[in-house]
Amino acid sequence: MGIDYSTLRREGRKAYMSFMKREDHKIKGIRNVWSKKVGYLYVRERSYRIGGEDFSWTTTAFPPSAVGGVVIVPEIMVGGEDYVVMLLEPHPAIGIWALSLPAGAVERGETFEEAAIRELEEETGLKAGRLRFLFTQAHDPKRFDLIDKVFIAGRVSSGNQNREHHEKPIKTIMLSIPEIARLLDNDMIIGALTTSALNTYLRRRDAKMKDAFGLLKKR
Repeated sequence: MGIDYSTLRREGRKAYMSFMKREDHKIKGIRNVWSKKVGYLYVRERSYRIGGEDFSWTTTAFPPSAVGGVVIVPEIMVGGEDYVVMLLEPHPAIGIWALSLPAGAVERGETFEEAAIRELEEETGLKAGRLRFLFTQAHDPKRFDLIDKVFIAGRVSSGNQNREHHEKPIKTIMLSIPEIARLLDNDMIIGALTTSALNTYLRRRDAKMKDAFGLLKKR
């Protein structure tokens, strides 16, 4: 089964228009299930209901086996235009739906590259045919010893999505480069890791295009 570009694009356009119109993206009916203090953090489980089904999420907790994290910028060209595949997902910790990039933890015994390929396929159902390192970032160097490596995934093909139950409401969408730039300019993408990754991606992309244009002019 191939990649359904039309559905990805339709959902991406719908999400883009919704955010640009500044519609209400609050998650309805969030409640705390339990809360526990661990060091200076409060780990809590929150539940919410979407489409008649209950979902729960534990926030501010890092997997004990995690040695780091990955963020992936999946790029696709369709009809001569560049797009980035993103996720529209509920964020119970802050009570809203938000746009984010595929991301996840690196498990022990796994390389950052292997984790990026695995997380991309699990979260979006896309396989990376090419992976390029972009940069390294940290959550909060004063408090956490975990780092995230950001990769660009290209030459994607259809794979096997494998989301956990609490990830079921997440939508996979496709946004154009101008749409992403406008969403960033209007503070409509709020996740720190996603914002940092996208800003760096767009800046490096623009620099490469300027370099290529300069070489053409010299010829």
